[in-house]
Amino acid sequence: MIVFGIAIAVLTVVALLVLLPPLLRVRDNEDVSRQGLNVTVYRDQLKELDADLANGLINQAEYEQAKQETEASLLQDVSAPDTSARNMASSSTAAIIVALALPLFAGFLYFQLGKPQSLNVGEEISATSLQFQTPGQLQEIVQDLQRALKSAPDDGETWTVLGRAHLMLGEFEQAVQAFKQAEQYTTPDAQFYADLSDATAMANNGNMQGEPVSLLRKAIELDPNNEKALWLFGTAAFEAGDLEAALVPWRRLHNLMPAGSESANTMADNIKQVETMLANVNNTRLSPNQGRIDGTITLADEFKEQVSPDTVVFIFALAAEGPQVPLAAMRVTVAELPLSFSLDDSMAMIPAMRLSTASDVVLTARVSKSGDAIAASGDLQGRLEAVKVGSVDNQLVIDSVIP
Repeated sequence: MIVFGIAIAVLTVVALLVLLPPLLRVRDNEDVSRQGLNVTVYRDQLKELDADLANGLINQAEYEQAKQETEASLLQDVSAPDTSARNMASSSTAAIIVALALPLFAGFLYFQLGKPQSLNVGEEISATSLQFQTPGQLQEIVQDLQRALKSAPDDGETWTVLGRAHLMLGEFEQAVQAFKQAEQYTTPDAQFYADLSDATAMANNGNMQGEPVSLLRKAIELDPNNEKALWLFGTAAFEAGDLEAALVPWRRLHNLMPAGSESANTMADNIKQVETMLANVNNTRLSPNQGRIDGTITLADEFKEQVSPDTVVFIFALAAEGPQVPLAAMRVTVAELPLSFSLDDSMAMIPAMRLSTASDVVLTARVSKSGDAIAASGDLQGRLEAVKVGSVDNQLVIDSVIP
């Protein structure tokens, strides 16, 4: 309804800009025919009807009705005696008539012929159009959709678009609720299940395992080439440590992308990294497990008075090259520092990505004031580069502030 109203307003303004200047222009020694003026106005009205029909703003029956009414009015005016007046008076009068009548006529089309109350807001707003909206515009769309659902709570398409709008705003729990409502009133397609899987995982702190994977299976069954479902399915397998399973949907997705495109190149890099990791995993199965790093962590003296003893400290090792996923991690508190630590394969977050699959790592110790593993401004941190897996007596000092 928003787009329809805007279209009507734009067409009205354009028509006025076309019609009014000639009517207001003063021409010496030239008379203006009232019949000729009316024919011009009605001809423009018919053009507007043609445009509305072509753009889908009115249907064929509404078009024929409006056209007949316009033609009847034209015949009535033409049958009346023609009069002429000097340009200044007649042009001004005609301009006023057009300026008043045309918006009223457009409003008539909108509220009577267009039947805006029958428009489905959800059908009007596509998933593609949502991608080009600002957060403020998305909030307005959410409010419009919620108002529409009060009068049509069983409109599955509107619930679906509402779910996608919430998802784009990062309102994951609301997105899941909207998708669940939509599922009751519509027949879900592959994109629906892919979006619901995404929202469900994000509402669960990004965990793709469980229900999100089940939803992705439904999506791929409906459309084996749905790009979002293929990407998420590979991501879920990767997070679960099943590298071989991750490669299957990602390779399929890569083949669907335009050759040489940025997205295809990025996907190719991801696939290459996983293939390298898989080769490293296979190689380590043939050799003794050396996946261990030992050392000591201390907190610089100047920071000891700035943090409380129960503040969380994260210690983790990242591969020097490749995906930045911790190969081993542990959690302690400031009260335990200085601390002698040992990181090994048992502390891997993903079974296929552990210390024994890398040769060099970056050791990091971070004092998290929020208790969150994600770095934030104001956290304290210490780092050691190029640490060899299997090394001991690594001295890691927390001596800097994250800006």
